[in-house]
Amino acid sequence: MNSEDLSSFTNSPVVQRCLDIKIDLDETLFESEIPNWLAKVAENGQYNAQDIRQFWMFRIEDAGGIPKPKARLYQIPQLLNKIDSKPVMGIEVVPSIETDPLAKPLPQVLRFSQWRQSEDVTRFSALESEVERWTPDFIESFGLDHLGGITLRYVNDIGLGRFPDLWANGKLSLSKILSFIPSPNGQVAAYQAPFKIETNQPVGNDAVLKINFESAAESGFNVVFEYSSLSAREDQPLSEALKELDSAHKLILSQFQAQFSEDALNCFQG
Repeated sequence: MNSEDLSSFTNSPVVQRCLDIKIDLDETLFESEIPNWLAKVAENGQYNAQDIRQFWMFRIEDAGGIPKPKARLYQIPQLLNKIDSKPVMGIEVVPSIETDPLAKPLPQVLRFSQWRQSEDVTRFSALESEVERWTPDFIESFGLDHLGGITLRYVNDIGLGRFPDLWANGKLSLSKILSFIPSPNGQVAAYQAPFKIETNQPVGNDAVLKINFESAAESGFNVVFEYSSLSAREDQPLSEALKELDSAHKLILSQFQAQFSEDALNCFQG
C-alpha cells in the first residue's frame, strides 16, 4: 500500500489522527466478547494501559405530550500505549450510540487513535500499521464478513504557543494561516474567538470530506479534516476498506496543502 505522508513537514501541526471502522456485531456478543478481545491484544505487550472511557448521553423524549429527560451511560473499553503517562496510540471498540430518538443510532466502530505528545512528529504509516495488524484479527475473532465504511480524522493545532509566527501580535490572523482568506487592503486582519467555519465537500456519490476551522480560546486554533463514508459498505472486505483508507489519507493530504497558506506550509517544514 502506498502510504504517502507529510514527510517534508518536520514541524507538522497534526496532533491527532483517528480512524473509525464501522462494524455490525450482535449487542450481546459485543458486550460479552469485546473485553476479551482487547485483553488478547494487550497480551502482545505493545499497549501498556487499559481504561474505561465513560460519557453520559442526555436527551428529552416526548412521553404523551410531556417532556421526559432520559440519560444513558456509555462505557467504552480502551487500550492505550502511554509514554510518560501520555497516550501515543490507542484502540477502542465503541458501541452503537443513540443521539436522537428520531434518528438512526450511530454505528459501532473499531477505533484506532494516534496522538502527538512530544516534539517528534507522528506519521500516518504508524497508524496504518496498527490497523493492518489488528483489524484482520478482529474480523476473524468475530466472524465478520464485511465492514461498513470508515471515518478518518486529522486534527491540526495551529495555536499561538506552537506557531507564533502565524499570529499577528498575539492575535489570530486567518489570512496568514489559510490560503482562501484575503488580507483586506493588504493589512493583516485579526479574528477573535470563539468562532467556527465548516465546509462539506462531496467525494463521489457516497463519501464526504468535512473541514472545520475552529477557535474556542483566545490562543487556540484547530483545523480538522474528516473523511467519512456516507452509505454503509454492505459487502466491503478488509482489502477494500484499506484502499478507501489510503484514498482518504491522500485526499486529506491534498486538502492540507490546498487549505493552508504558503506562509503556514513553510512554518510546517521547520
